Amino acid sequence: GSRDSGSVSHLELVEAFKVMDVSHSGCITPGELKDLLARFGQQVTDEEAQAMVEVADSNHDGMLDLGDIWCLLTEAASDFPTGGEGVGARG
Repeated sequence: GSRDSGSVSHLELVEAFKVMDVSHSGCITPGELKDLLARFGQQVTDEEAQAMVEVADSNHDGMLDLGDIWCLLTEAASDFPTGGEGVGARG
């Protein structure tokens, strides 16, 4: 469909990030990413969250900062798997 309800504003993301970053480190773990995505209606498995971190982790520390997450969500918004189609392993 052509619903736009999945779009996330930068302000919403910043606020959710602050809540999820329980250690106040400026980065979130794959588990925290999973919780963050759930707040925006995206249910992912632990494995999917880990894979997202690996793809978007710009400094390779195993965690995502706010910029990493913003890029992940804005780039993935157009092709986020919605029904299992288009999901393929590359690499």
